[in-house]
Amino acid sequence: MRAERLILPALALVALLFIVPAGELLSRSVSEPPGGTHHYEQFLGSASLVKILLRSAWTALVVTAVSLLLAYPVAYAAATSSKGIRTLILGTIAASLFISIVVRGYAWLAILDRNGVLNTVLDGIGLGGLKTTLVHNFAGVVIGMVQYGIPFMVLALYDSMRRFDRTLAAASANLGARPSVTFLKVYLPLTRPGIGAGCTIVFIAT
Repeated sequence: MRAERLILPALALVALLFIVPAGELLSRSVSEPPGGTHHYEQFLGSASLVKILLRSAWTALVVTAVSLLLAYPVAYAAATSSKGIRTLILGTIAASLFISIVVRGYAWLAILDRNGVLNTVLDGIGLGGLKTTLVHNFAGVVIGMVQYGIPFMVLALYDSMRRFDRTLAAASANLGARPSVTFLKVYLPLTRPGIGAGCTIVFIAT
């Protein structure tokens, strides 16, 4: 009971900063003239707005999937490595969160544009025929959003992975399971809460 009381201040803060504003916004959406579901009907009746909504959802889904694929091995390395390596990985991830997203956006423009660093390197190694631009298109958006989402995904996964009981993997190995089977049937299911949390954060943020 005492532990549950400790959560109350956090719940009050969430209610104040999220639930109350969200409730106010929802209330205004159905109360402002002409009222009712008119605004929702107007939105869903616009083909261009629905197209934008679906495109945003698809982009968020792709970014979440790519972020998970890239972040999982990083989080695994942080959870299973020595203290020094773990500190280096998590420190780098945390430091990236202090860099403004505007600065990171301009950095990617400088790297991926037609006259950017990427194409300069391709020219330098004799692959100038592959010159392309990865900005102002879907690929550029995915790259930019993935680098924004990976830190959140890594931190969510790491929190779940560090709680994994290593004796379960040892027991699986002692029973004759191959490492791949242990990973798929023991490790992956038990780190699923971290996967769910990370995917939720990255999808919503995207």
